Amino acid sequence: MLRGMAQAGKSLVFISHKMNEVMAVSDRVTVLRAGAVVGTVPTSEASPESLATMMVGRKIEAAKRTGEASCGKAVLELDQVWANADNDLPALKGLSLTVREGEILGLAGVSGNGQRELAEVMSGLRRVSRGNVRLRGKNLTGASPAAMIDAGLGYVPEDRLNFGIVQSFSVEENLILKDHHRPPFARGIFLQNDLVRDWSTKTVEAFDIRTPSVETRAGSLSGGNIQKVILA
Repeated sequence: MLRGMAQAGKSLVFISHKMNEVMAVSDRVTVLRAGAVVGTVPTSEASPESLATMMVGRKIEAAKRTGEASCGKAVLELDQVWANADNDLPALKGLSLTVREGEILGLAGVSGNGQRELAEVMSGLRRVSRGNVRLRGKNLTGASPAAMIDAGLGYVPEDRLNFGIVQSFSVEENLILKDHHRPPFARGIFLQNDLVRDWSTKTVEAFDIRTPSVETRAGSLSGGNIQKVILA
């Protein structure tokens, strides 16, 4: 459709960080970094690798697989799990899977085929109607999200803005959300503000979170920096 509009004489600006989309639909590519134009190239002379280099300011080395991963014992196990979608119809139907130490397990499927429900079951956000969820051998079926976090599970939601952060909280408040109630950030019912500030500042630097300050409202950050806050 975009190509048809261009052929009809329309002018279009297509904004994306997805290389395959940019390469597929554009005639020229202008790259922005930190609010400034770093270059414009004809798409025919560009490649995903060259555009990525322009975007980040350095050459990106592709990760190379050095051999088969050495996987350890089972960490997360789902055994014959059933769970309903928001419409109360089954989204997961007797699903079983195992994730082992040192392993990256990829899940593929067309959107709407149970991926979100599976992630929410594993993180304690969605109730299991049948089956079991075990983390390091401990049965945590029906456990709350807080219990799953305490057991060592992390979760990056697909909707990072509405479910990954508290938008009205500062960056530092979001960084300590899961640990604000325990040492070293808390002493009894009191928050150790100086320690929180110091730790948050170091974490922002370590994860290269682009923010004016750790006191900045987290919801005002760019999508990529919000993602970094969640991962940190």
